[in-house]
Amino acid sequence: MARAAFDLFLAASDINEVTEAMAALRVASNAVDVYGLDLFAALEGGLAPALGFRHQQLFHDLAAQRQRRAQACGPGTGPATRMVVCGAGPCGLRAAVEAALCGFDVEVVEKRATFSRANILTLWRATLADLISLGAKAYFPEQRTQGLLHMGTRQIQLVLLKTALLLGVRVRYGTRVTALAWVPAAETVAPPQATTETAAPQATAAAASRLLASGDTEGASAGGAESPAVVVAEAEGASAGEGAAAGWGTNPASGVTANDAVGSVPVTGGEATQGMWVARVVADEASEAAQDALDFKKHKGAKYIRTQKCNAMEYTAVDASVLQAGGGGGAAAMAEGERMLPFDSLVVAEGEWSSTTAALGFDKTVDKFALALGLVINISFDRESPAERRLRSTTNIIAPASHAKLRAVARPDALPESTRYVRPASDDSLFARIERAGVRVETIEYLKGETHFIAANVSKASLLDYGALREDRPTSAQLLQADNLDNAHLLVLARDLATAMNIPASAPFFPVNPVQLFDYSSRARCLVPGKVLAADGASVASLGADGPLVMPVGDALLEPFWPQGLGSNRGFHTAMSAVYAAHTARTQGATAAALELEFSYYATLFGVWNEGAHHVSYVRPAEGWTADYATRLSPRVLVAAAKGWVAGGRDLPARLEGLRSAWQRKSPPEREPAPAD
Repeated sequence: MARAAFDLFLAASDINEVTEAMAALRVASNAVDVYGLDLFAALEGGLAPALGFRHQQLFHDLAAQRQRRAQACGPGTGPATRMVVCGAGPCGLRAAVEAALCGFDVEVVEKRATFSRANILTLWRATLADLISLGAKAYFPEQRTQGLLHMGTRQIQLVLLKTALLLGVRVRYGTRVTALAWVPAAETVAPPQATTETAAPQATAAAASRLLASGDTEGASAGGAESPAVVVAEAEGASAGEGAAAGWGTNPASGVTANDAVGSVPVTGGEATQGMWVARVVADEASEAAQDALDFKKHKGAKYIRTQKCNAMEYTAVDASVLQAGGGGGAAAMAEGERMLPFDSLVVAEGEWSSTTAALGFDKTVDKFALALGLVINISFDRESPAERRLRSTTNIIAPASHAKLRAVARPDALPESTRYVRPASDDSLFARIERAGVRVETIEYLKGETHFIAANVSKASLLDYGALREDRPTSAQLLQADNLDNAHLLVLARDLATAMNIPASAPFFPVNPVQLFDYSSRARCLVPGKVLAADGASVASLGADGPLVMPVGDALLEPFWPQGLGSNRGFHTAMSAVYAAHTARTQGATAAALELEFSYYATLFGVWNEGAHHVSYVRPAEGWTADYATRLSPRVLVAAAKGWVAGGRDLPARLEGLRSAWQRKSPPEREPAPAD
């Protein structure tokens, strides 16, 4: 039974299947109600011995990762160990995995109920090595480790979700945070005592047995009475009298859970408190709404105040409706179906348009560039098609220097006759085919994974010529409005571009994210890497104050310039550094945590991120990575950043004082990274 359950877990390819398979693993290991690293120990002891060598290797690798964190960060026991992560994208799940390895009790909340991203990401070698150390090759044995390295967003999420569940993380899909509430100690309540066994664990066991008996996960359903609940609504079949109204639920055995008890626990290391902070969450009925062609990267501008020709600021104020104090978090005040998740640190991984960072007053600076329009295309990959199998991934394809003189098929009068250039009909190069299709691009890349993935920057003129944009408008915000987009014509342009890339015209568009158009002429970042929920329960304080840390990560903290491909390659590091700050808060206090978080952010911003092809690499090899940024960032980067940090009149973390002598010695021959603009 154990081996069959694990085979199903490895093969699971969506949230429902993973949920059902994880329930079966828990049943097979007699660990239905176990969470955190205790669950990993139970699975390792009760399940791994029944597996073959290759499958045992996953547990060995994760145990080695845990041991490395124990050596770098200590055992991770004691107060202030509850973490809530908002967002289950790659960076949010990477933070959850890191926190679990460091001994935190972790809960993830994600408003989407499905994997809604099909795009493929180019990965640095160290980033892929990190994912492999966390089980990527166990879940996807065919993952390439040589040549052009890439992985689908959905695959990255599957890797990190499965490993997070093995490490005892709770994950809640189809759920959104409605408020952060301070619950005084007098209002904290224990969960209701059920008079009989509640339905969820029994139903989960039944579902697991049925799943193992059938050997098939295709029919798994999140909504059936015998299935574990996938969203944080009350488990199917449970009545309001079994804890729904009070906000306390049972623990389905999958790891996609209902609430734990909220009790009075310390918020910061070792200090007694008169209450605690909780995240109020509710099932989000709109979480499965289809994302249209303009939702990939929403336009910035409405909330930004221009400060210079190429820069702007977003100033936000704390939203009083999001912070609730003085009884606002009490169980009696909760709406039906609402839950409370206690936390000592909050990681925000909601992407660049994070509502939580805006509500908590995180100001942002934004760099503005000339109009740049991106187009991404996903077409289904038929692995049985010889023509499609022959296609090879390629990236950084740049149009020839003469591109500005190329004649647009649909606009023959766009350029003077003397400047027009027509390629001979015999020219079958990529850009000749694209030119004949009438599409003008400057760069384009093609990656083959779960889909045929094309990413290009496309000219506004081409979009107008095809009728994909109905009319020209003066600003990008007005240009990319839904009423100005003709999706049918956009699909025609996408098909012509895909055909020019030799993708068969018979290959259908992928059902998720088939075509997306967006403006990437800006990038934003938070001015500070974190804030603190104040002890008064009604305000937000600066880093260094006592209280739970709130830390944006990934694009919510630092948005990349899209063509650079830094999303997960850099986002993973901001996620792990946030975990290290939370660890420092529970072991050394708020002041030390603030210093570590601020310096790690400064070091992240200090230089130009690269993989080291022609420069000193920004990151170390993944084999030594832990939550501690000093184990991940290059020594050259740390020394250069420390020099700039001290020159600004700031103190280094005490453990990094040795960096002073490094820059005082004669500079090594390798080039140091230059400060970012």
